[in-house]
Amino acid sequence: MSLLNAPARFLCFRAFSIAGSVKFPTAPIRQFSSTQDDKQDDKPDVDFYKVLGIPKSADGPRIKQAYLKKAALWHPDRNSHSPDLAKRKFDEVSEALSVLSCDDTRRLYDNGQYKRGSHVKKQAPRAGY
Repeated sequence: MSLLNAPARFLCFRAFSIAGSVKFPTAPIRQFSSTQDDKQDDKPDVDFYKVLGIPKSADGPRIKQAYLKKAALWHPDRNSHSPDLAKRKFDEVSEALSVLSCDDTRRLYDNGQYKRGSHVKKQAPRAGY
């Protein structure tokens, strides 16, 4: 097999030399890397209905059922092989539940007036602490 007819993966991943002088790396070089320093305002708009896999006409119990499925799928403890992706997806699923389960926030979201990160559920303080 000549070098001109060789598959691209052979040229990129295999170590070989041309005339004994030029050596190519054995592993691919990663050219594009994503930064994890995304700000809350820089996040693209996400369709929360698609995140949960539900129609826009879904009611409360259907939203909760879809959330439980997706949360179990993307929970970071169950995805130790890719914790960053799992955390990001789990946060999207959690935000989708918090937005779609509240009627007022859901109405804002459906009208296009909702801004990501603006709706955070406040937890009541625990008694006795």
